[in-house]
Amino acid sequence: RDEAGNIYFVKQHRPSIQKDLLEIPAGIMEKGEEAITCAQRELQEEIGFMAKRWIPLGNFYTSPGFCNEYVHLFLAFDLKKSILKPDDDESIEVVKIPEDKVRHMLLDGTFEDLKTALGIFYFLEWQKHKEAIWPQKKHLFFS
Repeated sequence: RDEAGNIYFVKQHRPSIQKDLLEIPAGIMEKGEEAITCAQRELQEEIGFMAKRWIPLGNFYTSPGFCNEYVHLFLAFDLKKSILKPDDDESIEVVKIPEDKVRHMLLDGTFEDLKTALGIFYFLEWQKHKEAIWPQKKHLFFS
């Protein structure tokens, strides 16, 4: 989320469903990589920003009935431009959407990607309750 209250997404084609999806920045952790390190790298590669403050929101298996994908969700604040070269096989469009519109998009089913829908839901709940819901979560700061 930027200072103006915009949330950044990536629009990319997903061949498995033959459809473009609007998603939060995400990527695959390298072997031995910490979740926060992966999140920092993907934010730079996918939307061209780095964040000074990170808040871990939660973790979950996406579909444990047939795969072991495990997602770590973070909120990223205090954004500043910092571009890393995207992966060669990625073709993405950065989309900036005001927070109040994102709330409506979540409720109208625009976000069909589970990690995105859950990430937005967590963010909106965090906005309402801040530390009351996530008192055990530490804020991570980077310079």
